Amino acid sequence: MSDVADTQQTEQEAVAAGAQGRRLDRINRWLTLAANLGVLLGLIVLIIEVRQSASMSRLSHETARAAMLAQMELSLASPAASDAWMKAIHSPEDLTDGELRIAETQLVAIMQQWDTLFSMEQEGLIDRARINMHVENTAPFYFGSRFAKRWWEREEIGWTGTLMFEVADPIITAIDPDFLVDHYAFIRAPFSGDNEPGITEATKFALLDLPREPVAPGIIRQYVTGDESTFSRWEVAAGGVVPMHSHYNEQVTLLLSGAADVTSGDQRIALTAGDMLVLPPNVPHGYTFTEDSVVIEFFAPRRQDWLDAAGARPNWARDP
Repeated sequence: MSDVADTQQTEQEAVAAGAQGRRLDRINRWLTLAANLGVLLGLIVLIIEVRQSASMSRLSHETARAAMLAQMELSLASPAASDAWMKAIHSPEDLTDGELRIAETQLVAIMQQWDTLFSMEQEGLIDRARINMHVENTAPFYFGSRFAKRWWEREEIGWTGTLMFEVADPIITAIDPDFLVDHYAFIRAPFSGDNEPGITEATKFALLDLPREPVAPGIIRQYVTGDESTFSRWEVAAGGVVPMHSHYNEQVTLLLSGAADVTSGDQRIALTAGDMLVLPPNVPHGYTFTEDSVVIEFFAPRRQDWLDAAGARPNWARDP
């Protein structure tokens, strides 16, 4: 009997030990799960903190950039700075040494602002597309003059091989050197509002009877202008070239006959008879006509620069 009792006790102890082992195993699994959840939670908190830090850093950079741009604009409000800047746009050959230096500081300042964007890109705060958009949007209002473009030609040697040169040089090179002249001419133009109604009744024109203006070798222009838009017709001989230029007017082109190759930024577009092309404001573009062509173009707002320079060739056709 003693042996039987001992055997039963041993079995009970084995069962108890097994149960205890299973309990310990379950506890270990729960502890492991809790530890893994703790690590995951820690990673989530770290990611949130990193993102918050990046957001704060981005906000700090953006605030500094906005403050720099505001300071640039405010500096141009002073009489000496504004006079030097406008002289640089309209008659740079008349600048004194002091005025030249004042005008130059505005170009240096905008490049410093662009350089801040490249620093933000290197820190992973913004992408290249954002930088390209900002440079494309601001460059015409600082480099859209003969003075600024010549200044860049002298300064570019110091930027060759850098991100600044890679992004800014194609944009600045394509800007119309008379962009700012045309920009301020448009702003000064009388506004046709309720007190100045402008055209108030229908007016009929015969398209082919409009004055024919030879504006460049092999290129003839005809156009008519309303209060808000301009309509033009062009005859272009094969081999005719309209070099890269831009303007603040939106443009719709219809190729009635012939063929042309269009360059706009990185785009290369072939046009044949019946094709239409829409060009947003301030987008650089140029044409090479491979056949005798007839072109219709519509502009909005109207081409105030054509009206201000009545009888003169377009900016892209003028002697440099």
